[in-house]
Amino acid sequence: MMPMQTIAEMKFSCLLLLASVVSLLAGCAQLPPHPPHTVAEFLQHQRSGKQEFPPNTIARHNAHRVFDDSLTADERLESLRVLERVDVAGEQTYPTLAIVLTQRQTPPEVRRGVLAFLAERDCPGLAEHVAEALPDADSAQLRSALLNWLHKHPSNVSLVSVVKLWAAEKPISDKSEMRYRQLVKRISGKSWSDALLDGLNTPKFFARGSAIEILSSRLESEPLCRKISALKPRTQTAAVLKYFAMSFAYVPGTRRELLAEVVLHREGPSRLTPAERMVNQWRKMYDYRFNIRDFHTVSRLATDPMRKSLSRAQLILEISQGIIKRRAARTKRLFRRGRLVDFAAQTESLSIADMWNLMLVSEMLDKKRIRRALRVTAKRDMAERNSQSGGLIRYEHGRAEAILYPPAKKQGDDKYVPTRQMLKDALDSLCYFVGHFSEVAENISRIGPGEKELAFAAKYNICGVVFTTVAGGRLNATYFTPGGVVVDLGEFKE
Repeated sequence: MMPMQTIAEMKFSCLLLLASVVSLLAGCAQLPPHPPHTVAEFLQHQRSGKQEFPPNTIARHNAHRVFDDSLTADERLESLRVLERVDVAGEQTYPTLAIVLTQRQTPPEVRRGVLAFLAERDCPGLAEHVAEALPDADSAQLRSALLNWLHKHPSNVSLVSVVKLWAAEKPISDKSEMRYRQLVKRISGKSWSDALLDGLNTPKFFARGSAIEILSSRLESEPLCRKISALKPRTQTAAVLKYFAMSFAYVPGTRRELLAEVVLHREGPSRLTPAERMVNQWRKMYDYRFNIRDFHTVSRLATDPMRKSLSRAQLILEISQGIIKRRAARTKRLFRRGRLVDFAAQTESLSIADMWNLMLVSEMLDKKRIRRALRVTAKRDMAERNSQSGGLIRYEHGRAEAILYPPAKKQGDDKYVPTRQMLKDALDSLCYFVGHFSEVAENISRIGPGEKELAFAAKYNICGVVFTTVAGGRLNATYFTPGGVVVDLGEFKE
C-alpha cells in the first residue's frame, strides 16, 4: 500500500502538469504584430494582459483604418466596432472619423456607421450630416441616435429632414410623436404646428407635402382652415392653400391632394369661380363638405350649360331607375365580397358629388357606343394574359367618357399598373376604372372591386369603377369610393 504522503505529491504533480499544458495552449494563440483591428484580436489582446499596444495606439490605428478607402467596407466597419470597445478620450479619434463623412467615395454603410458612432458620443458639428442621413435612416438604432443628437444640438438645417421622417413614421407611437413635437419646437423656437405652417410659407422649405400630412392628421379641420386662411402668403403653396381654405373650406390631407390643389389652381377663375359657387350651394342645401377629388365633377357641372340641375332626391330616383333596368336579380339586400353594394341602402353614405358621379357613369353605361367599346376591350383583354385593362373616366362635352391608359408594366391578368401620366391625369378626373375581363365570374359574390382596387382608391383619393365579365356575355359595373362604399350599377350587353 502506497503511503498517504506519496499520493498527495502525485496529485500536486498532476496539477502542475495540467497548468503547464494550459499555459502552452494559451501561448499557441500568438498575438498579431500590429495593434488589434478586429473584435476577436482586441478581446485576445485584453485576455493576454500585455501592454505592447496601449488603448491610445489601438484607437489611432483603427481610426485610420476606418478612414482608409483602400480597405473594404466590412474591414472599415470592423475597425469601427473595435473603436466602440476601446476606452479612450474621443478627441483622439473624432477628427479622423469626421473626415470620413465629408468624402464622397465613402461607402453608404460606412458613412452611416461612423455617423451613428459620432452621434452616440455627442460629437459636435454633425448638423449637415445628420440632416442628410435622416431621410434614409431605416435602422431604428441610427434614427434614434440622430434624433437624440439633434435634441442636444438643435439646428434649423435639419428641420426639413425631421419633418419628412416624422410624416413617414406610420404607425407612430406616443413616445415618438412627443419626441418629434419637442424636437421641432427646439429646432424652430415655435410650437410644432406654427413651425410647420411657417415651413409651408417658406420658399426653401422642401417638406411641404410632409408638413401638410402632419398638420391635417393632427389638427381639427376648421381650426386648421382658419390658421391657413390667416397666412400672408410668401410661397405659391401657401397662396393655393389659402385660396382653397377660404373658398372651399378645404385643407388637403396628403401631399398628393396638395399637388392636386396646385395643379387645379392653375386653371384660373374660369373653372375655380363657378366651382366655388356650386360647392357653396351644395353646402347650404346638403351640408356638403368639399374634397379635392370632386373638383373635376363640380367644375364640369358648373360650366355645362346643357346639364339640367337636379336635386339630391331627383338624382337618387334617376340612378335607381337606371340600376333597376340593368340589374338581373331583384333583391332588397345585395352583398359582394362581404360588402353591402345595394344603392338604395347606402344613399346616406354617398355625398352629392358621388350622386352626380353615379348619375354620369349610369348614363355612360346606357350608351351603345360605350358598351361596344367595353366589349371590344374585354375581348382584347381576355386574349392578353399578361396585363389588365384600365384607365380614367372624365366628364367631357357634357357626358362621361372612359379613356384607356396602357399599363406601365405587365404584371399578370389580375393587376393594373398605372403609368405616371395616368396618375397625373387622375388629379382632374371623375374616377378611374379597371377591367376584370380575364375570365367569366361564375361566383357573383366575387364581382366588383377587390382589396387592391379599394386600396388604390384610398391611396390616391379617387373613386373607381370595376367592369367584370359575367355569365351570358354580359358585363357588370360597380362603383366605389375611397372610403369603401361600393355600389352595384347592374349588368349590360351591347
